[in-house]
Amino acid sequence: VGNQGLRALLQKLDNSRIAMPIRHELAEVLTAFANNGFGLRTLVDFPQAINSVTSVLLNGDVKLKKRIMQLLIALSYESEEGREAVMDALSQKKFNRRFQVLVR
Repeated sequence: VGNQGLRALLQKLDNSRIAMPIRHELAEVLTAFANNGFGLRTLVDFPQAINSVTSVLLNGDVKLKKRIMQLLIALSYESEEGREAVMDALSQKKFNRRFQVLVR
């Protein structure tokens, strides 16, 4: 995929103007990419990737949110850096108290 492809995928996934079926497909592609250690590590090492992924939780439908939460859980289990990145992303001001229970 490379950084450019991953960046483009994340930008499209984060764009709330894109039709929901397409956003689901984009999330499926991202999940398939992260379905191994290399993909998970790439997401952890890619600047802003986890922030982009978590922002989908604000606008997506329930199925999309579930898929994104599964991806965030996998990233958390991948490494300490992944867990910290997910916790940092969920601690952002835009999430207010929504994920306070998870972050603590």
